Amino acid sequence: MKILIISDIHENFDNLSRVLQMIPELWVEMIFCLWDLINWWIWRMIASQDIPTHLVWWNNDGTRVAITKKFLEANNWSIISDECFDKCQVWGKSIFLTHYPLLAWSVARSWDYDAVFYGHDHKIYEEMVWNCLLYNPWEISAHKTQTCTFWVYDTQTNTVKSHSIDNPSSIKTDISKDFMNDLKLKKSPRKYW
Repeated sequence: MKILIISDIHENFDNLSRVLQMIPELWVEMIFCLWDLINWWIWRMIASQDIPTHLVWWNNDGTRVAITKKFLEANNWSIISDECFDKCQVWGKSIFLTHYPLLAWSVARSWDYDAVFYGHDHKIYEEMVWNCLLYNPWEISAHKTQTCTFWVYDTQTNTVKSHSIDNPSSIKTDISKDFMNDLKLKKSPRKYW
């Protein structure tokens, strides 16, 4: 079985739709989403696919109530973990999903899983930890790296293959950076009451 692994979408509808349109040519039969959707419409796009989806929560939840409500209306076999991680058995492979690197690195060293996938830091990461694949699929949003990258995991061979889309959309472009610099826009420090 081949599984699409995506992470850190950050409300980039354009890149996500282009990735989801590639599902037939990639022959994937399941989706693992490692979070940072920001918007429940993103979840609706993912949940509208005709294949099962596993999604784990964490820091950029958008609105959990709206996402959970739309999840309950979905017709496919999607699963939202109520934790920041999920573990599953797929075609004889024991897989651990999380959004956070620290948790992923610890679990990969446990000898309990064939594969561990995580996101959060928008950094591509690949390592074989003893008998376990440890991977970060980078980001769909392209706002940190200007690259839209995702993985396809093959349970039969216990391997992953990197994919990307050409000319991804990104909110961090030279035009936007120049515009913000010209306006001298800076992040203001947060005040906590």
